[in-house]
Amino acid sequence: MKRRNFLSGAAGAALTALIPTTGATQSIGQCLPRFIPNIGQVRDCRIGVTNLSMPVQQCSQWCWAACCQAIFDHANISATQWDFVGKVFGNTNTCLPATGPMMKQAIDGFWQMRNGATAFAQMNVVMDTDYGIYHPNHMSVIWNELRNNRAVISGSMNHAVLIHALDYTEGPLGTQTNALHIRDPWPQSPNFSTYTAQQFNNINFLATLQLS
Repeated sequence: MKRRNFLSGAAGAALTALIPTTGATQSIGQCLPRFIPNIGQVRDCRIGVTNLSMPVQQCSQWCWAACCQAIFDHANISATQWDFVGKVFGNTNTCLPATGPMMKQAIDGFWQMRNGATAFAQMNVVMDTDYGIYHPNHMSVIWNELRNNRAVISGSMNHAVLIHALDYTEGPLGTQTNALHIRDPWPQSPNFSTYTAQQFNNINFLATLQLS
């Protein structure tokens, strides 16, 4: 198995095609005006998650556990990668990848928040092509989560990351997604990155976190 394996080789899921980024340096929540000849005035915008920390995965197979830790930390729940690994495998020293159902097992349940309150966490699987799960409006789910300051767990090309921001252009021709920005726990990859077209077209897992 590849050392960054997340999900076993499912067929890649084609989403809507990305268009080239504009090179704009807008911050999350900011829109920049731009004029395109023969089209008119447009706005290049970015939505996404603020104050998100991405830890480094603590073993070669724990990209999934690092992503779980990051979304829990952003939700004000203290949990470590060892907590998730132990919950799934019964041994905190097990350096293994996880399937989608294993990740759900790791996340679902009652957890104590930093303020002392107890919350029930649940992973909502939007896409898992290994198990025939495919939400027809998955891009709308990504948009909604990012607009509400929540990251999305994504699996592509045998590696788990968090989608934390999205660039789009709105204008006379409608709204077009330009880029998905990711946080990567692999220590030899940039912590901040952008999905390439190949990675984007090979997304085979998407999931969100719900607290109640």
